[in-house]
Amino acid sequence: MKKMIQTVWIVLTVFFFVLVAQEMVLARTFLRDTRSVRCSGRVVRVNDLARDVLERCGEPFRRFNRDADEIWVYNFGQGRRVYFFTFFRDNLRRIQSQRCDIEDPDCVYLGP
Repeated sequence: MKKMIQTVWIVLTVFFFVLVAQEMVLARTFLRDTRSVRCSGRVVRVNDLARDVLERCGEPFRRFNRDADEIWVYNFGQGRRVYFFTFFRDNLRRIQSQRCDIEDPDCVYLGP
């Protein structure tokens, strides 16, 4: 009986660590949508104009184009969260964030 309890305990422990590792990978690789972001104490929202975002947040770390969209990449120094602002015709249409180091080549969605 004692051996069976130890075996169950080991299986549950391994299962727990697999779940935690999986959650860490998912948190790192998936983008999360948000409707607004605070940068330099000012709020940027979906539907803001590109010039307003530039005024409030400053120059992005990186810019690139994907199809008809222009994507600006920001890191405001808030831990390891990177923000992706997607513009279409100078209108901010999507804000996404991801946990990763902006210098990490494995940080997804940094474009070409």
